Formats: sequence, C-alpha cells, structure tokens
Amino acid sequence: MKYKLIPYLMYKNDEVTVIQNEKTTCIITDTNLIDFFTSNDENYNLTFTLEDLKERYGDNADSCLDFLLNNSLAVKDEFTPRLINRLYFFTNSKEIASSLKFNLSGLHIPYDIITFDINMVSAELFFNLDKKAVYYVVLNPFNYKQYSLIANYLKENNVIHKFCFYYNYSFYFTNYHKADWHNPCPLCYFSHLEGSLRSQSKLTGNISFQTIIDLIYTKTTYFNTEAILDNFKMICLINEIIEDITALNDYTVKLIKQLNMKTGKTDYDIAIPWEVCPCHE
Repeated sequence: MKYKLIPYLMYKNDEVTVIQNEKTTCIITDTNLIDFFTSNDENYNLTFTLEDLKERYGDNADSCLDFLLNNSLAVKDEFTPRLINRLYFFTNSKEIASSLKFNLSGLHIPYDIITFDINMVSAELFFNLDKKAVYYVVLNPFNYKQYSLIANYLKENNVIHKFCFYYNYSFYFTNYHKADWHNPCPLCYFSHLEGSLRSQSKLTGNISFQTIIDLIYTKTTYFNTEAILDNFKMICLINEIIEDITALNDYTVKLIKQLNMKTGKTDYDIAIPWEVCPCHE
C-alpha cells in the first residue's frame, strides 16, 4: 500500500516545527518525523510506503503511520494512473474547433469535437455520456452562468472533465475533476480565481478586470468575455491544450495553468479545494 503526504507548508525554527496543509495545522516534536517531513519537502516527494517508515522508525513504524493518517497529514494513495482512451471536446468557438480538428490530425486517441452556443446550453447536450471518456470544455467567449451549468452537468454524470476558458486577458485551465475523486472541481477553481483577482485589486488600489466584472454582474449575469485570436495566439492556446492530452496521474490531474495572452507566458500551479464547496466531502 502506498501513502502520500497531503501537500504542506513547513514552518521550522529552534523551538517548534509546524506542518500546515489544507486540512490541518499540526505541531511536530519527534525528531525522526521532523527529518521525514524535511527530506520530503526538499525533494518534493509526497509518496511513501510503510517500509519507508520502518527504515526510520523500526518497530514504531505502524504507530507513526497511524499518527500521520489520524492527524490528516497523509492519506492512502488510491489514485490509479490511467490512459485517456476516448476524448470529447466541447467548445462554443468555431475557430477553436477548426484549429483543434486541424492540429489533432493523427492523434492516437479517438476524439470528437462538439460545438455549441454558449447562450443556449442545455442538459440534453450532456445526455448519455460515455463514462469511460474524458471531456475537455473550451470556452471563448466565457460566461460564468453557463460555465457553472456545464460544470454541474458533468459532475452529475461523474465523468472526468476539465475546462479551459478566457478571462482577465488569459486562458485559464482547470485541473481534471471527477465527482467520486472528491478533488477540487471547476467551481472551486473559479472561486479561487475571483478571490485572487479581487485581492490584487485591493492591494494595488486600482480598478481591476474583476472589479469591472463585479459591477457588470450586478446588472446582468449574461455578460461574456471573449478573446480575439490571431493565428499566433491560437497556436499558443492549442499547444497548451495538446499538452494536457497525456496519461492521468497524481500530478497531471492536479495541474492548473494560466496562459497570459499578452505575454505568451504560462504559469503552473496545483489545484486546491474551495472550503465551502461540497465536492471534496
């Protein structure tokens, strides 16, 4: 059996060592355990086995494992890496659909590209979904109300899915989500994004993109944000999408991205749950 440490921050000085993750904050006093967290932090290796603990703790390895599990510092690593065997793209952009069709020619994975009107999303679009397939939704223009509708349809079907959407002069890529994985969902992602953009506005004291969007949403929830894509920007976007078509493992499932359309730079991070969202319960 493999186990994994929940991604954590480590605060350490001469007096105390504190481990903090999304679920708990814990003071560590055992020197071997401090070394264990320190070495994993330096190597960013979160996976371990009982045998790894026995090398450090000997006969006390079982009690150490119980401590890690009972204090929400580690969990069983039950995620099974899997290949993408079937892929469905949903997009409201004919230009993106056309570019995907051209650039995915020769892809070894069977795929379909479905286009739809962002202002006319209905549950019928997501009837009888293939439970073994992966669903990739690309939105340009972006509308939050329709985004949340699609996210909920896919969540209710319990299929693997992720989103790419245009917002704040960037294309944002959510992590892969499936309801019974209980990992961060697309609504978690967008809530963190909104919160981050609002915080930036408060820190700088400037009117931001999010400030303007908030003002518009007080009048209407049907406002769309859209990128005008020339050939170069389209290539940048399609390349990022193609990079996501890979085997799903513990890292690729958690990966989130931001493609800045002004600079062409891509930033990467790991998805975290939104505290009030029930998806991780």
